[in-house]
Amino acid sequence: LGAAAAVPATTERLRRVRRPRGGHTHTPPAPASPEERFRFWAHTTMPFFKSKHGKGKEATSPRPPSKAAAKRYQNALWQAENSPAKQVDFSSCDLADVPAEAIGACRMGTPAQAILLHDNRLASLPPQVGSLSTLRVLDLHNNELKRLPEEIGLLAKLQVLNLERNKLASLPEAIGKLLGLQTLNVCGNRLSALPNVLGKLVQLRTLAVDDNQLVALPLELHALKALESLTVTGNPLTVPTPGTTLAMMQELCSLAGVPYEPAAAHALPVLDASAPAPEDPLLARRRK
Repeated sequence: LGAAAAVPATTERLRRVRRPRGGHTHTPPAPASPEERFRFWAHTTMPFFKSKHGKGKEATSPRPPSKAAAKRYQNALWQAENSPAKQVDFSSCDLADVPAEAIGACRMGTPAQAILLHDNRLASLPPQVGSLSTLRVLDLHNNELKRLPEEIGLLAKLQVLNLERNKLASLPEAIGKLLGLQTLNVCGNRLSALPNVLGKLVQLRTLAVDDNQLVALPLELHALKALESLTVTGNPLTVPTPGTTLAMMQELCSLAGVPYEPAAAHALPVLDASAPAPEDPLLARRRK
């Protein structure tokens, strides 16, 4: 009976809060700008939602970006839509997610080849990121990423992937499809293991895995014949024994039962594979 009686009592209290004396309802004027509308909604709605982590605590509303960050984002969006530049800089825009309009803008006009999204608050990437087929550089360092979508494997032209200082506990198997990748930086995450498919990235020249929780590297890394730099500091690593890139690659090859070949012997094939295709001579003559 006490619980049933509490419901109308609570409703009556809310009515008293919302209706001033005299019985007339006061409705504040609707704010004009999107930022004012969001603050109005958060102020009038959020206090009535209680936190599920404790009684009497109000749920925290999403933090809107600052005016400076919002302005920076709008400028970057305009440049992505209108500028012939091949690099789009969405860094330090205080983004909690990647808006669909941003991905759409990167496909307009001159498709982006480099997208900078570092120093934001991204916890995940949308699957639509896989539609950026011309992308060669993706910089996501200093975010809050906990996972990567499988669609990351659709970025067939990607050469540089920077995931430093995020919250990744694992890498997706789809990362093994990035056959043109030359630089992979996953320092400062929460990785306890690397996927075996990294051994398929035969053009990889730099692999940085510092400051994770790695105990062993996959033996499949012995196939990375072009690898020139492997850094592992800040891990409880036992296999291979931490040391120089040369010593660690020699140990991985020995454990895999294959002979070690220096990276310099494979430099030219990697450079040739990553070089742009020669221009069609017919198109060149037409331009003249």
